[in-house]
Amino acid sequence: MIRALYTAASGMAAQQANIDTVAHNLANVNTTGFKKSRMEFEDLVYQVTRTAGTPTSTSTEAPIGLETGLGTKPVATARDFTTGNLKSTNGPLDLAIEGRGFFQIALPDGTTICPAGPPICGIQGPGSPLDAQLPKTPKWKATFNPEYDILLPNQASIRIIPAFTYTSQMFNDSLNTPQLRRPASRMLDASIHYAGPDQQYDFAIGGTNLTNDRFVTAGSPNYGAGEISGYYNPPRMWYASVRVKFQP
Repeated sequence: MIRALYTAASGMAAQQANIDTVAHNLANVNTTGFKKSRMEFEDLVYQVTRTAGTPTSTSTEAPIGLETGLGTKPVATARDFTTGNLKSTNGPLDLAIEGRGFFQIALPDGTTICPAGPPICGIQGPGSPLDAQLPKTPKWKATFNPEYDILLPNQASIRIIPAFTYTSQMFNDSLNTPQLRRPASRMLDASIHYAGPDQQYDFAIGGTNLTNDRFVTAGSPNYGAGEISGYYNPPRMWYASVRVKFQP
């Protein structure tokens, strides 16, 4: 019951951040050149009660795992670069772009900069909006997940479950920000289960991300503030679990 309250509280805190973002957008409704923001969320880590493939008898296994979600949290504030309504001011120095694009500013030394940042300022080449890749869409993704069962003389069993996943590179945002590019990753999870006779108990040890491959999983650029925020995947972690079956 207490865990449910904490889970609900995480949703309330996330919704408060969302309301704050909406309020900020409303407060700047008349600000020239303002781009509204939207809050992005992700779910928190799950509490694993039973992993997929856990033996339920000498010949059967659980097809899916049992997990309990622990809530949500805000992770990024994304900008909406949709073109707003144009207004005629008759001012000789008031400029606007109709369609996609950003102004470039020429410095005294001849170099040019873009207030919106290099990834979205160009018209040609990788990283521009015209040929940007869809976010979180790798070209290749493959998973190898074999299972090995060893039956012991006392009718107990040992199960070895490795899981290897290869994911090709991809971008985490629609602007293809270089700092938020996720390189090709090679993730290895593995666990060893010992199930006693008649499946009365099960002891498991294992690890996730055994290759300790680190990469950005989410993020967004805020070029107006000159910053880019991102979040990394969890590092290598180890765990152990014991499951005992009680009969009346």
